[in-house]
Amino acid sequence: MINRRKDMLLGVLVLLFWASGVCAVEPAIRSITPADGATGVFNYHPICVEFDAVPADVAITLEPAVAGNMATEGSKVIFQPTAKYLPKTHYTVKVSWNGQSVEYGFTSVNELAEHYFEDFASQMVGFFPLGWVTREGQFGIPNFQVVEFPQSASGKALRGFNGGVDHSEAYAPSFTMIDPNSRLLLELTVWLDNGAVWATYLHDAAKDWPPYLDIRGDLSTKATGTQLQRYKIMHIYHPSQKKFEVFLDYAPVNNSFTATKEFRGTPPSGKRDYQFALYVRGSITSDVFWESIRIAELGE
Repeated sequence: MINRRKDMLLGVLVLLFWASGVCAVEPAIRSITPADGATGVFNYHPICVEFDAVPADVAITLEPAVAGNMATEGSKVIFQPTAKYLPKTHYTVKVSWNGQSVEYGFTSVNELAEHYFEDFASQMVGFFPLGWVTREGQFGIPNFQVVEFPQSASGKALRGFNGGVDHSEAYAPSFTMIDPNSRLLLELTVWLDNGAVWATYLHDAAKDWPPYLDIRGDLSTKATGTQLQRYKIMHIYHPSQKKFEVFLDYAPVNNSFTATKEFRGTPPSGKRDYQFALYVRGSITSDVFWESIRIAELGE
């Protein structure tokens, strides 16, 4: 009788031990981006690990090593690189938590050169950005102005004004490609709402009209209200092949995202000198805030 009572008591203790969570299942990974085996991963692409429940102790390491910062957003643990990946290099990512670990890998994009970067940190507030021009030859056209912008990393942004000139473009400095058969990457960090009418133009360095191509991103399905939202938008141009690709927050998007015209002209064979322009339709658009712009050349 005593033994039976001991067995029953032991069973109750086991159940209580289980219910207390000591034997609870360890957090598990739901998803990882970039995906295992991904190729052409953009520079500064964050590594995002989503758990079903975030562990107390998580580490994300890369080999070769890359400088970066860790952050937690809900059920996601994010490693944000602060340095570029090496060109066309295989990286091994190790995710460790609570004595467990998972390894996977990806290959970075083959970035041949960075031709231009601007985050407006050194630009004067209240002025058109130094080194930029407009097609009309005017300096300080009212559609564009560097403003204080606390949401951005630099605390400043280039603002495209609502109520300005009906159609206007701001041209970043021209650049020369290493290889005319390479691809061009235009990377924008932009804040806007669903009322914005904006575009990017690819010109020759003489700013001849029309541009070779214009692309307007339609964020109406993403930005559903008047609240400003931050987007990372990448356009990859293949000038020699008259092709382009569009990425939103590092993920490719289909043609329904873009309202674009075809290439309006064919770049001459061997052409190397180009210029990108930002377009804003000031008569009807909401304000647009460009936090940064980066132009790079990509190899295969």
